[in-house]
Amino acid sequence: MQNKNDIAMLLLMGGKSSRMGTSKAILTYEGIPFWKRIATEMKACGPLYLSVARVPREGEVPEEVSPWDDNVWKQLHEHRLIEDVVEAVGPMGGILSAMEKIIEEAFFVCACDMPFMNRDYITVLQETWQKITAEEEWDALMVRNAD
Repeated sequence: MQNKNDIAMLLLMGGKSSRMGTSKAILTYEGIPFWKRIATEMKACGPLYLSVARVPREGEVPEEVSPWDDNVWKQLHEHRLIEDVVEAVGPMGGILSAMEKIIEEAFFVCACDMPFMNRDYITVLQETWQKITAEEEWDALMVRNAD
């Protein structure tokens, strides 16, 4: 059976924000950016990784390659970053990249536009995962609806 700490947390931070025009990750609720709210909750449940489309290279202006400014990048660099190995394929690119980079046996995925995600809910999913994988081999656990 997997230990809670063997399940990593993956926060999908997104790409260029081309559809919305601004990054959903830095939208705020009660003055706190969505990504920070979610990251705090996820970090309480396991090792945290942030999935980003691309990390600015030495000499590049962050805003020219991503929707975030230098200040946001400094905050993001406090965490483990996973850069997309395949560009411009959306969330699946982040998940694929995570499968190649995350060292833990399993990981929980959350999008950056879900500011009400909380550790209690994640814990329920972790416990469910631990229960079903103790009895047989599973590849994934997906929430279908509220029931």
